[in-house]
Amino acid sequence: VFTFERWNKHRNSMRYAKHLAHMFTSRVFRQLLGPVLAVMTIALAVGVYETLVGAGALPGHWPHVTLALGQGFNLTAFALSLLLVFRTNSSYDRWWEARKLWGGVVNRCRDIVRQVGPQGLVFFRDEDAHLKELLARWTMAFPRVLMCHLREDMDVGKEVAHILTAHEVAVMCAAAHRPNFVLQVMAETVRAARPNELCRMRMDDNLTFFEDAMGSCERILRTPIPLSYTRHTSRFLLVWLILLPFTLWAAYSWFSILLSGIFAFLMFGIDEIGVQIEEPFGWVAATYTAWHLACEKPGCCCWVVLCGGVRASAAHQR
Repeated sequence: VFTFERWNKHRNSMRYAKHLAHMFTSRVFRQLLGPVLAVMTIALAVGVYETLVGAGALPGHWPHVTLALGQGFNLTAFALSLLLVFRTNSSYDRWWEARKLWGGVVNRCRDIVRQVGPQGLVFFRDEDAHLKELLARWTMAFPRVLMCHLREDMDVGKEVAHILTAHEVAVMCAAAHRPNFVLQVMAETVRAARPNELCRMRMDDNLTFFEDAMGSCERILRTPIPLSYTRHTSRFLLVWLILLPFTLWAAYSWFSILLSGIFAFLMFGIDEIGVQIEEPFGWVAATYTAWHLACEKPGCCCWVVLCGGVRASAAHQR
């Protein structure tokens, strides 16, 4: 999540040197090291073969394998660039939709807490004060439970252990669909509070949004970009990069090995970024979608309700 300080660093003209210096430690580079080395190995093999053929060390009927950098190669490069651009844009649209959905969940959590707070629309009777605390705790739990539902290998019990009681955690973990179970508990809590019709409709609108956002997130998670498109782009890119060393040798000789590696990293990198952000709830995209901060913000509001008023809010913000 960006702060003013991070935005200033992001706009700093020294970012080019910093990004270049950190290139070899980046996740993208580590992911692509194998494919890049494979392309460089092919370039090395082309160089060795052409050198041996030129020196007459191989039988005379063995042909040269270098290719001319002609119009056909340029045309395929243009087509490949279109495929990669469409791939990356489609993935970014999925990432941005997920980010907007998550921001909506955060805002609706705040709205629920505002409504049940001391200055809100839903006034709990003295005998129902426990319902205020109950609704606040389950509101805090929902973003965390949804986060665990959308990400792999996360311990939902650990995430909500400081919010829910041990019994509540056990019952929630036993549910077939945990985020939906949380929404059912919240809906039942609102019903038990018996608010007036306006307040009930406002609260139900928030819960309906949670349901819609949850379904939209599941749609993004379970429906990738059509696999035929992804596979064809990968095959096109791989064949193009395999043929690249054959076109570079005549002009650049042994330097073509390094050039092949650089071009492979740049082209594979575009495709890799598209693959990483295509599934925005994974281990890479989590850094950018601000999962953890988004989960904390509703909690800050909810603690105001738990503590009982505006003074607690001011103290917490300090």
